[in-house]
Amino acid sequence: MTHTLESPGMSPDPAPAPLDYYRPKLVKQPQTPESIRWRWYRVWYRVGLAGLFASIAFYFGPNEIMFDKLTRLTPADLVPIIQRDCVPEVRAMKQYQRDTGNLPDSIDDLTPKYLPAGPNRGGIANGQYKYIDWQWYETINYDFTPGSEGWYASGHFVSGRIPLPPVKLGPVAKQGPQP
Repeated sequence: MTHTLESPGMSPDPAPAPLDYYRPKLVKQPQTPESIRWRWYRVWYRVGLAGLFASIAFYFGPNEIMFDKLTRLTPADLVPIIQRDCVPEVRAMKQYQRDTGNLPDSIDDLTPKYLPAGPNRGGIANGQYKYIDWQWYETINYDFTPGSEGWYASGHFVSGRIPLPPVKLGPVAKQGPQP
């Protein structure tokens, strides 16, 4: 008598279930007040990290790249540019005004008596001195109107009064023989 795997009247063994390594079975943990509290700690920690990275990416990063500082450009940041480039030209305009009684029509009227020959970067328009800063494309104005005389900035990044005093001239030296 020969034995076969299948005996008459018996069904074959069922096939084993396939192993699924790609989908782990999630075991639901019971919810306790402590586990809920720790879940909220993790949520707020991730929100805080997202806020920190967003502020770096959208505020501090661009300011550091464009202005070499972490904050936005202010009128006070234009002071070194004004002292270097603008004050000599405004002083020359005031000397011209003191000598002739009115402001010059153009910067070219100031050379060579009041300003040395060379590239003058400012201009005169409507009784105001105007200078364009090519580093940040800001316009620097000096208003000669009594009562509002001073420095002003306008542009894409900054606008407003610049914290510098108005340009003053010293007393006029008497010319001619002194007794």
